[in-house]
Amino acid sequence: MLANLLGPRTKRTLTDGSLWAAWARGDSDILSPTMSGVKVTESSAYQLLSVYSSVRLISDAVATLPVKQYRQPADLGSMPTEIPLAPWMVKPNSDVDAITFQSSIMASLLLRGNAYIVPIKNDVGQVLELWTLHPDYVNVRRPSPQLLVPRTYYILGQHLPPGTQIIHIPGIFLPNALTGLDPITFAKEAFGKNLAAQAYGAKFFAQGAMPSGVIKSPANVSKDQAKELIENWNSAHGGIRNAMRTGVLSNGAEYQPIQATPDQAQFLQTQQYGDAEIERLFGMGDPFGSSHASMTYANVEQRGIDVTRFTLMPWVYRMEQAFSALLPRGQFIKWDMESLLRPDMETLYRTVAAGMRNQMITQNEGRALVGRGPVPGGDEFLPWQPIKQAATPTVRDLEDDEYEQRRLFDVARDEHGFITTVGQR
Repeated sequence: MLANLLGPRTKRTLTDGSLWAAWARGDSDILSPTMSGVKVTESSAYQLLSVYSSVRLISDAVATLPVKQYRQPADLGSMPTEIPLAPWMVKPNSDVDAITFQSSIMASLLLRGNAYIVPIKNDVGQVLELWTLHPDYVNVRRPSPQLLVPRTYYILGQHLPPGTQIIHIPGIFLPNALTGLDPITFAKEAFGKNLAAQAYGAKFFAQGAMPSGVIKSPANVSKDQAKELIENWNSAHGGIRNAMRTGVLSNGAEYQPIQATPDQAQFLQTQQYGDAEIERLFGMGDPFGSSHASMTYANVEQRGIDVTRFTLMPWVYRMEQAFSALLPRGQFIKWDMESLLRPDMETLYRTVAAGMRNQMITQNEGRALVGRGPVPGGDEFLPWQPIKQAATPTVRDLEDDEYEQRRLFDVARDEHGFITTVGQR
């Protein structure tokens, strides 16, 4: 079926995928340039390191998460039971593995705002394989202006055969829209500005030909004299060893340094601001819109939690709904996000210990949370252990501490009793 749909076609109309593929490559006149004069395409956007790194990080993070399949018991109050994954979740098709398959879906969502999956089923409706389609090859229409009429999908301008199912995962979706918003189109000015700045920087270094300074002479200098003067000056003042040495020029010659213009000097700031814009577009910047937040050791962990909650989770939920729709009723797919939300090891062990001490989890459940295997008798709650409160220090204890401090250190106090100097014995 896919071979017939994706086979060669000779007729080129706006409903084909051929023109749309050319549009995606930037080879078509349909694509209008941005205000910066740069045409933004999927390929050109990938040339920006901020785009490539954001797409790679999000798609790889989602694709490498553990995936589990559950069956919901008839009693809704019972916990779901984990069952083996469906074969098409382990190996979607003969060409790619599960990680590559899920990564390609995320790349389509991040760059095109839509992902399309075609399930191949047997005669009884069981899913055998899953295949992804490039978003540029799919055209979505509504056969009637009535909003209650289902959408119709065309692949390379050809209507889907009867009985063929297509799973459409949109990104940001407006009411009554046919497809999700395309970041390449709706944010093309931001991409174009960064592509223009990148091209400007490359040309500046390749063709700028800007020397660090010039030597001006009131008299005419021959070519050989100029060459000798430059060589002598560079040999006397070039390199680290000759830095800051005093120079002497005779016959009225004058050395004049050349500095970059303010616009050229702000090139780096322009790129940094553009990168921050693109990172916010993909959800890799500050989730609350600040592009100037400094990264410190204290907020790195919180930054990772924010990316997981506000960036990865919305995409994961879309994937879970799409794949769970292919399972029999009562079964569903879940991506395991606990590994990304897990705190540091010390905090994790303290939390697990508190849960076992307060009989919220058993010993084996706590060991599972820290990646340890079960132990015999570990399925029972530990005896409840109240937290021991530290005794309130008495006046005698404080006096002893004062004496010990005075014994170890020379402590000088003023007339008000405040410590002024401390010197170790």
